[in-house]
Amino acid sequence: MDIYSSIGSYLSGDMDLREIRRDLEKQMILLYYAPVIKMSKKTAKEKHTKAIDSLGKTAHADLLGFLGQLDSTIKGKSSDVIKGSVEGYSKIFDDL
Repeated sequence: MDIYSSIGSYLSGDMDLREIRRDLEKQMILLYYAPVIKMSKKTAKEKHTKAIDSLGKTAHADLLGFLGQLDSTIKGKSSDVIKGSVEGYSKIFDDL
């Protein structure tokens, strides 16, 4: 129910002041408070998404650096297994 019909119903005696007050509060929430709350949630989501992306990129770079250190230190079959495992996890980070 909109504001004009609420006032018209009150003037005709169909509604009391409590119902009009409740309708006005609902309209105020929908028009003024809800958009502000939605915007603040959107801003927080964007901020945290950027932080998570940054953390993921840092972890990916660290993982590749660790792979390089292991590769230069360990030789042979175990080196190939470790390298394959780290590259698999590296692909998972890329997909994020």
